[in-house]
Amino acid sequence: MKKLIFVLYILIYSHVIDEQNPTYDNLLILGEKLAYNFEFDSCQSIIQRTMEIAPERPEAYQLKSKIHLWYYLGSKEQTDYKLFFDYSDSTVTRIDSMLEENDEDVYLLYL
Repeated sequence: MKKLIFVLYILIYSHVIDEQNPTYDNLLILGEKLAYNFEFDSCQSIIQRTMEIAPERPEAYQLKSKIHLWYYLGSKEQTDYKLFFDYSDSTVTRIDSMLEENDEDVYLLYL
């Protein structure tokens, strides 16, 4: 019984720590939610934080490219179109780089 209580305490405590100290993955999830709710300014600041935490990871660049695609679809501005492709290319470059290090990372193949 004591072990069960201890395990529950650890699980609850670790969840509280995650909310207080957002990790890269948590920030990405938040950024996706903000983007899907069209809160692009908030999403951009989250993306910037994720890029600072792990600049070698491709997910934040992919999210940024999605936002610029939505901007382009709404405005037909060529600058947004170009930024979409720039961030998409940056995403692919980072994926290729990470796959060279670990070609068994199937998660990267889904990006």
